[in-house]
Amino acid sequence: MEILNENKTSMNYWARMIKNKIDANNCYANALLEEEYNKESRLIYLSNTIGLPVYNTFHFILPEEMHKLMSLCNESLNDGWKLSLRLMDSKNEQLLFRNLDVDTKDVLSATERLSSIDVINASIRPYKTPTISGTLLINHSDVLLEIVFGPHNWLTKSPPLGFTIYNCKYCFPHLSVKYSIEDTNLRGTLYRILQDVIMIVFGLSLRQLSEVDNSVYAEFIWLEDLGYKFYECSFSDVWTDVKVNM
Repeated sequence: MEILNENKTSMNYWARMIKNKIDANNCYANALLEEEYNKESRLIYLSNTIGLPVYNTFHFILPEEMHKLMSLCNESLNDGWKLSLRLMDSKNEQLLFRNLDVDTKDVLSATERLSSIDVINASIRPYKTPTISGTLLINHSDVLLEIVFGPHNWLTKSPPLGFTIYNCKYCFPHLSVKYSIEDTNLRGTLYRILQDVIMIVFGLSLRQLSEVDNSVYAEFIWLEDLGYKFYECSFSDVWTDVKVNM
C-alpha cells in the first residue's frame, strides 16, 4: 500500500477527452489536465509546506493488491470511517466505477463486475461525514465562499430538499462582507469559516488579503472532531479565472 504522487481523477479523464476530441492544442484542456494530474502531489506538498489539512487517498493495483485493499477497507470501516472508492482502467484511465459511500460488499461487487479488465487502478479515501462543506473562490482578492450543512457533493451537484447553500462575498471596492442570508448566527458561521480558510491557505486575515493580489480555488469540509480537511486547493487560473459578481 502506498500513497502515490499523482491522482487519476475522473476530472483528469474528462480533461483528456476534451483535449483529444476538441483540439489537441487546446490550452485550457492541457492546463486542466496538468492541474488534475498533479492534484494529489500538490495537496501533499501544501500539507507539508503550509500545513494544509487533507485526507489521505490510498492507491492499489488490482487484482494484484486486492487483499491489501480489502484489509484497509475492513480496518477503516471498523474504526467508524466511511469510504470513497474510484476504479479506473490502467490502460486508458477511463473511469469505471465511482461511489462516495461503499462497504466491503460494494467493493467486492464492483471489482467482480470488472474482472474482465486486466489491470485496474483503485483509489480509496477514508473519510467522515462532514458537519459543513465549503468552496472558496478568490479571484485577484475578490472572494466568494459557499457552504452547506452536509456532504461536499451537495455543493457540486445540489442539496436535497430542505437544505440550502449559503454564501458570502467580499469584493473591491466594497468595505464589508455581503451575505446571502439575514440570520446573524449563519452570518457568523460564514464569516468564521471565511477567516479560517483564508488564514489556513494564505496565512492572512481577510483585511490583509484585500491588500494583495491573490487567487485560489479550494474545496473543504469541517468536522467537529477533525476540524478542516481540504479536497482541493489550486492556485491555477484554470479554476480561479472566474469573475466574482456582487
